[in-house]
Amino acid sequence: MVGGITAQCKDLSFILYSQIVKQVVPVSSAEAAELTKLLENTFRAVNIGLVNEIMMICDKLGLSSWEVIEAASTKPYGFMPFYPDPGWAAIASPWILITCLGK
Repeated sequence: MVGGITAQCKDLSFILYSQIVKQVVPVSSAEAAELTKLLENTFRAVNIGLVNEIMMICDKLGLSSWEVIEAASTKPYGFMPFYPDPGWAAIASPWILITCLGK
């Protein structure tokens, strides 16, 4: 997704990224683009944290976390599989949002 401080910035960003990636989604502003990125990163961080907790529970119960995740993936209720992961980049931190809102 791209946004810009001005309409021209957004348009030029759209042209540039359209040559590099398959889908470019323009949004109304740079702030909307940043908040969109924070929403996606927060969603991912929460789900990675959840699946890491599930992995520890599975370990204690002698179960395969991979089996549990794959089985849950067959449910038709919008389940999105995440897999155990050592973490996510600090640059993607939802704490950035909290810091910005405090200003």
